[in-house]
Amino acid sequence: MRVLIIGINHQIQSATIGWSNDPKAQAFMDDQKRRFATLLRTEMRERGVRFVGEETRHGDTSIAEGVCGEETIRYSNIEMSPEARAQANIPPGYNEDEAVSDADKSRWNRQREEFMLNATIAGAGQVESVLVICGNMHTAPIAAGLRGLGHHAEVLDLQTQDWYVEDWFGHMMHNL
Repeated sequence: MRVLIIGINHQIQSATIGWSNDPKAQAFMDDQKRRFATLLRTEMRERGVRFVGEETRHGDTSIAEGVCGEETIRYSNIEMSPEARAQANIPPGYNEDEAVSDADKSRWNRQREEFMLNATIAGAGQVESVLVICGNMHTAPIAAGLRGLGHHAEVLDLQTQDWYVEDWFGHMMHNL
């Protein structure tokens, strides 16, 4: 199986525009999301992708999910559900919590990455070309896990795209 893993900042995933009423800010966010959808569509078509697994918030509609619907590509949210996280004793927001030890953060990230890897393998079934979308911090461990299972894994960091702005808030504060 060939897998392209696109590492992202989660702000770009949601199909909804965002948190600003400013027309310039909304136009900026809409442009970023439209370009992301174009990148996904291009990669899916060029690589013959037949399954997309995405780490995204449960209950939100993502851009990737919409593109998959348009392209008739099988899609699955590979993130642990809030219930599964609770069963694994993984607290919400642990990565941003300064009171949580680095050892706990690493352990919980490994658990989630293993879950995402297994969900990708199960969701892909017998397809030859797969796309995984996940937070940047998870790309290397998931790629290593796939390679360890004999699959070809390539990583694309969204930050390498010349149109992409990582710090949306800072960009909007200083450029719009």
